Amino acid sequence: MVQQVKVKQLMQQMVELKEVINCLDDQKDDVGGIKESEPSSCEDAKGHLNWEATLEEEISAHHKNETWDLEPKPKGVEPISSKWIYKVKRKSDGSVDRYKTRLVARGFSQKHGLDYEETFSPVAKMTLVRATLSTAASKGWKLWQLT
Repeated sequence: MVQQVKVKQLMQQMVELKEVINCLDDQKDDVGGIKESEPSSCEDAKGHLNWEATLEEEISAHHKNETWDLEPKPKGVEPISSKWIYKVKRKSDGSVDRYKTRLVARGFSQKHGLDYEETFSPVAKMTLVRATLSTAASKGWKLWQLT
């Protein structure tokens, strides 16, 4: 009887240990390191210095680049919602390169003619423009500007 109790206790401990090992395995990424979790909301990101710093950087960039204006809400119109997206950018060896936070509009709720008249097209970075011009010049390509 005592042996049966000990065997049951031992089996229970083995099951618990296996659950812990499975949990740790789930937290590992493909390279074998522990995953950096990506918050799914601002609430999840609160209290984590890396995410709070990237959030502040993104807000500062929006202010610096004047990418938006605060406007009064027209009567009878629902504003388009937005969401913060958090991503961990990794190096080729799997280690963390940087943390990235972006504010994205949930534009799927917009209706042409009602919510907007024009679409926004992102502007190319100057490094890309320089690289393209340099390649075109070295290869003797002709370039045209489209508007």
